[in-house]
Amino acid sequence: MAAKGQIKVPRLSMDAKKILTKWAHRVLRETPDFDISECATIQCGLDWGIFQKEMYGSSGWDDFMEKMHTFMKRTDEFYQSEDLEFYEVDLLNIEIERIYK
Repeated sequence: MAAKGQIKVPRLSMDAKKILTKWAHRVLRETPDFDISECATIQCGLDWGIFQKEMYGSSGWDDFMEKMHTFMKRTDEFYQSEDLEFYEVDLLNIEIERIYK
């Protein structure tokens, strides 16, 4: 539980976590010269429509994104950027980095 005045970071459902892990492993498997400093979408020719459809269909996705949007509005970065957005590919990049290390 977050301390009083502290912002609680939204959590993904187990369903969404499994989808992210599956796709992260796929990206690393299909991109042998993957550069962790670059976004996955730049380096890979994967079918992002299928990835997005799976994420949108995962349990609790709409609730997670609503909470994430609220969370982002409360961060300093949101106020320093005109169009800071949070997308499912950001989650994929985070998961790839976690596995890559």
